[in-house]
Amino acid sequence: MAALSDEQLRAIKTEQFAKEFKEAAKEVMFNAAKLKSAQDRVRICEWLHKLRELRNDKLDEANMKNEYMQYLRMSLSGEYYILTKPFSSQPPKKLVPFGECIANKTCDFIPNIPRCGQIQPILCHKSDDNRAFMCVKRTPDNGILCYMAVSPDSLSIKE
Repeated sequence: MAALSDEQLRAIKTEQFAKEFKEAAKEVMFNAAKLKSAQDRVRICEWLHKLRELRNDKLDEANMKNEYMQYLRMSLSGEYYILTKPFSSQPPKKLVPFGECIANKTCDFIPNIPRCGQIQPILCHKSDDNRAFMCVKRTPDNGILCYMAVSPDSLSIKE
């Protein structure tokens, strides 16, 4: 049995994302109809239109589209339907990767955490007294490397 090429693996993955997106969109629309607020129903439709603008043939966009959709689906599942951030407001003109969006929404509530920029690195932070350092970066194989150092003495960190 021959191994699949990178291109074939990407095509399979994007097809899987498209299928998951379609199934989640059906569930979201079904649950959105149960919302009492017409404004929330309209907002969900706006988010669905925004997510549909992202392409299915690009793996990164298909993945990002699916991550947002799955989170929206989870927000509207269960006994109580609650629109959480970022879906509690209008969709932005340009979507950022889902992890970056959620991290920055979390930073809105915790003022001492640095906001995430573009993912590369995801996060690099050192304590004010230079005794702790944390860095999270993407690896070439689409994994994530987390590094944390803590010392009773001040760390000398080369950036």
